[in-house]
Amino acid sequence: MRISHKFVQLFVLCLVFGFFATGGIAYGQPAFSLTITTPHDVIKAGSEVMVTITLKNISDHDIYGAFAVTRTAVGETFHGIEIKNEKGVRAPLTRYGHVAKGETPPADKPNQSQNQNASQGGGSEGSPFTGSVVSVTIPPGGVSRDAIVANKLYDLSQPGKYSIQVNKWDGESKTMVTSNTIIITVIPAAP
Repeated sequence: MRISHKFVQLFVLCLVFGFFATGGIAYGQPAFSLTITTPHDVIKAGSEVMVTITLKNISDHDIYGAFAVTRTAVGETFHGIEIKNEKGVRAPLTRYGHVAKGETPPADKPNQSQNQNASQGGGSEGSPFTGSVVSVTIPPGGVSRDAIVANKLYDLSQPGKYSIQVNKWDGESKTMVTSNTIIITVIPAAP
């Protein structure tokens, strides 16, 4: 009987440790997946680098999301984006990129993006976005699309290869969901 009692104590101890080690709750699979695309994989420096984000509900129940109603792409409001050069180093942020990520931009950053056609957003240093936010219900198997002008956030003026990946927090599974990685090549602009 003594061995049985020790076994029960050990089992209970393992359960308690497992409960606290996982934060008290065992989380499941993410409720959605992210896929990104861009219309061109070769882009001239200074041209718009539009990244389309497709969020797909891969759960068995409705999920809820939000998107911005604006005249420009502001997917960075709801998604993170990371861009790295071919050496794996994060590409430098533009002034807008610093503000969009909640960082104070360096004093030497020009007040414009590398994309001459990109809007700079809301005009206030503390908020890169102005507009309305709409809540959406996405049924199982349904999709929602958003977009980010990548070179509004990152300085992609230097020729080379860049990897792009988008992420979004899934509050249901308590995980960061990451997209596929796409590669673009930036070539010099014509003189």
